[in-house]
Amino acid sequence: MLKGGPSTDRLLLTGNEAVAFGAMAANVKWVASYPMSPSTSAFIEVVSHARDLKIATLQPEDEIAALCMSIGASYGGVRSMVTTSGGGFSLMVEALGLAAMTETPVVIYNAQRPGPSTGLPTRTEQSDLLFSAFASQGEFPRIVLAPKDILDAFHTTVRGFNLADQFQVPVIILGDQYLADSAANIAPLDVTSVEIDRGKLARPADGDEYMRYRLTDDGISPRAFPGDEGVFVVSSGNTHLEDGHITEDPKIRNAMVEKFMKKVPAIREALKPPLLTGRADSKMCLVTWGSTWGAVSEAAEKLNKSGLSISHLHFTDLYPLRTGLLNEFFAKAERVVSVEQNATSQFASLVTMETGLRFDHHINKYDGRPMTPHWVMQMVEEVIA
Repeated sequence: MLKGGPSTDRLLLTGNEAVAFGAMAANVKWVASYPMSPSTSAFIEVVSHARDLKIATLQPEDEIAALCMSIGASYGGVRSMVTTSGGGFSLMVEALGLAAMTETPVVIYNAQRPGPSTGLPTRTEQSDLLFSAFASQGEFPRIVLAPKDILDAFHTTVRGFNLADQFQVPVIILGDQYLADSAANIAPLDVTSVEIDRGKLARPADGDEYMRYRLTDDGISPRAFPGDEGVFVVSSGNTHLEDGHITEDPKIRNAMVEKFMKKVPAIREALKPPLLTGRADSKMCLVTWGSTWGAVSEAAEKLNKSGLSISHLHFTDLYPLRTGLLNEFFAKAERVVSVEQNATSQFASLVTMETGLRFDHHINKYDGRPMTPHWVMQMVEEVIA
């Protein structure tokens, strides 16, 4: 599965396995996890291949250690990942800020489940979106992605590693119990077509002093790793000078915050636009994200066959939000309806926060059970009525 090219065989793969294979195809070399349902099987899948692929894996004492160790591994030069669920991610929040301040790329896979606290540990929900977009103190760029299906989980994980390296930011991949444990019969994964982009890497010193946080036009400084010939790498969780040593100079503080923010426009451009199914000028546009894609797309197709005019706008790349197409869709569709597996329409709130656009109606499911096409059709018919 991980060594060959295209094959005529089929694969029976779960969402967690797809995330694991995406990480391995992206050349992950360190994975840490404190077991937490429903993410654990992704970690176990990597562990089962770790010896053959020379991947270091560890179950540490807690989730705090898992992310701190993964940041350290990335600082040392390898691609790293942690797997967890919402409760574990809660413990990782301070370390998330460390990854941001040190501009150390790391991938966090959060397989969501209903909370708060223990909640429903073996059920599904999409309730960690806003938490993921704004977790940790301070202001800094991060990327939040949510695969739409099992095959997309593989490709999104690969992209997550590339984006983390390109922009030197933490990347959070939001799955959920439904996606994590669902299985699908899919075409083989052609890992030979996977492209790996490690981003800006510093060349051996040519006489200039290496500065890990050199101010650049795009906010991205070339990375070097401890032990690289001819460079001395200094990094700190404090506000720092270009060379990495700490400072409280207000002008430097301004420059470093602005360095963070310079990355955001380029990140937005690198993210995938939403997928539109149907006509933009439909009577009703259903807006979704993540694993609800399958149920809602099937429901929209059946509703259209019954004579209704329904379009479906689906997002996998959630934050920072690509806002360019939203004004067009909101202007053309007669009614725009969010469909989310949470109680508070979190993605709709994010859209309104970023654009000022408001949805006409919200469809929400938060009982821990996955959406079905039949349920979505019923909810749409109630909105129409």
